[in-house]
Amino acid sequence: MRHFFIFSIFFLFACSEQDQSSEISVPTSELEEDLRIEFQRYRDEILDTRELTIMLREGGYVYDPTLLHSVEMVDEYINSKEQALNIGVYAADLNYMTIFEQNKDNMVYADAIFRLAEELSISEAFDKEYLTELLKNNIPSYKLKSDELNDVFEQAKNEINSSDRAQITALIIAGSWVEGMYLSTSLAQEEWPNEEIAERMWHQCFSYHQVLKMLKIYKDYPPCDVVYRKFLELEPAVTNITETSVRTLKDHLLSYHGIILDLREFIIQN
Repeated sequence: MRHFFIFSIFFLFACSEQDQSSEISVPTSELEEDLRIEFQRYRDEILDTRELTIMLREGGYVYDPTLLHSVEMVDEYINSKEQALNIGVYAADLNYMTIFEQNKDNMVYADAIFRLAEELSISEAFDKEYLTELLKNNIPSYKLKSDELNDVFEQAKNEINSSDRAQITALIIAGSWVEGMYLSTSLAQEEWPNEEIAERMWHQCFSYHQVLKMLKIYKDYPPCDVVYRKFLELEPAVTNITETSVRTLKDHLLSYHGIILDLREFIIQN
């Protein structure tokens, strides 16, 4: 049985930004009620990039291990922004591996997530024992295994959110969304997807607005503000896609992929 521990201690983080001597945490409970409701709504409206990855696999796309973020970078992340964002990145990579049934290194990626969570003092939000058992078990359905894996991370984000650290949840989700979009748009560069996959990719672009709004709620928390301002650079490319039809997606995908790649580099480079 899964056990998740709720903890409510308020933490301050050391900040690596040159113009900040400390990071100011904004507890969830201190937000106005309407903002808390908005935050949850934006989070719920973000389309799961995992579904797009499943469609790509079923569409005949081949697993590319070179797209994964290197776990050798994990010890380079020393502040809360880097650590939270890259928990999201490694979580998306882990699901990518799971969906394509490439399980050789899945525990290595899980360990990277655990290490970053430990540094953020949120390790108790993750059911390490259950996740380890899940990854080691030979579950015949990759969809079922991916669903179970997703449930673990959703529960963890709920625990982090309930412990007055929703700003960390926002950064984890942002990192995961970027990595998921990076993986799918990278695969699509090799061969243009069929109409069904292209339509899903088009709809996936709309989730950008929810991620942006979610980060904006925590602009008073310096790490979220930095990421929010970086996310704004993607807005023109997203607008070009979302204000036109799915049939024109191919025309804009190259520039969109380029900005996603730049955003990912911002996230994974310490």
